[in-house]
Amino acid sequence: MENAPRMKRRIVVVCLSLAGLLVAALANPAVPQKPPTRTFDWNENHDLKKWLTDNESTLRRGDACTLTFWWMDEEHADGPSGSRHELTTFVIVPADEESTRVIHDPKSSLDIRVGARYSPGDSKSSYLLQLAIAFEGTAADVFDEVDRAQAEALRYPGWRSLTVVKPARVGHELYTFSLSCQNGSEYLNGWQRRLSRPHDKAPKQ
Repeated sequence: MENAPRMKRRIVVVCLSLAGLLVAALANPAVPQKPPTRTFDWNENHDLKKWLTDNESTLRRGDACTLTFWWMDEEHADGPSGSRHELTTFVIVPADEESTRVIHDPKSSLDIRVGARYSPGDSKSSYLLQLAIAFEGTAADVFDEVDRAQAEALRYPGWRSLTVVKPARVGHELYTFSLSCQNGSEYLNGWQRRLSRPHDKAPKQ
């Protein structure tokens, strides 16, 4: 009977240890995390054909969004200016509901916040698609930014595209950033047709 208190103490310690393990398990459930949306960056990967193949299923169900920019030197009207440059292309699907990210532009040194958001439409196959662009801040707040540029359109089977544009002045250079989301199937089919032609190649920076 002299060992009874010691045994009780052991039981309490074991129970506390099990409780700690249970709390840790609940805080970090062993549930497979949803992989991030694939991003194709023209500056880092020029294998467009492989990217299209890897993302074909997602493109068939969703949309392809491309961030581009062009710039001009306002101080010297006859000076240098830039043609349209593609910063990145990413794929989104309505099931994601919302996708936001920050993309750095090395030319202007700006961090561009972009977002795409789907809301249920007036039928099972339609959605309200909203796009937003803002600068310098966290990606999650892009739709709440007072100074954002925003556009919206009804997305339904067979829809085409939606674009939002926002300018920014850096020194004496004026930049215009454009986020354009296109029907994923049309985007995929268009590139597949172009790449099937011997004289057409993927764009290069």
